[in-house]
Amino acid sequence: MPGGRCSRVASALCLLVLVVPRPIYACRCGAPPVCEAFWAADAVFVGAADVIAEQEQRTRFRVEEAFRGVRQNEIVEVASYGVGWSCDYGFRQGTRYLVFANKRQTGGWRAGLCSRTKPLDEASHDLGYARTASRETTAPGRVYGTAWIVDEGPLLEPATVSLKGSGYAVSKSTRGRGQFEFDRVPPGRYRLSIVRPGILATPPVTIAVNGPGACVRHIFNLSRQPAGTRRKEEL
Repeated sequence: MPGGRCSRVASALCLLVLVVPRPIYACRCGAPPVCEAFWAADAVFVGAADVIAEQEQRTRFRVEEAFRGVRQNEIVEVASYGVGWSCDYGFRQGTRYLVFANKRQTGGWRAGLCSRTKPLDEASHDLGYARTASRETTAPGRVYGTAWIVDEGPLLEPATVSLKGSGYAVSKSTRGRGQFEFDRVPPGRYRLSIVRPGILATPPVTIAVNGPGACVRHIFNLSRQPAGTRRKEEL
């Protein structure tokens, strides 16, 4: 019967609608190097996940190995957060993790997808760094980065980058594609600046090398001065 045929067609269409998956959005975020992530985190520890509220992404850990911010055998609750419904970090029940966590304004801790939190069996390099960094007291730090020209790309002409702090003042020229690096930087707060004639430099920025062996990356985004402005300066 025509009515029956229509019903079957409608049912088929409904089934198609039900089985069409929700769109999946790729989660793209570059986790910082471990020498940066370790010192930016408020807590770093090893523990096995005890998922206590899957929908709310809340997980409890007993700290097996403490590196920063928590104590051995302490019970901590970590809330996961991401950059969208498909990007939340999903802890798996019973899996051991190396967790990089930060304090929440409402209390407790949170760990993000774009931190270096990962299952312990995938974290051998990071674990080695954490064990060394938690014992080391004198290792120097590193400040590095790149200078970019807006709408052009990396700065190809040499520019002078300066790093100044208490008892430390060093200036270097950028290399190749705008890269710069300062090594053997003691822990502390610094002012980082860049100068290149004919280019509008951004104001100096304040950065912190938070501990022994820490690294800090900074990207300068620069603009070229109008040609008329450059001629006046040359006069």
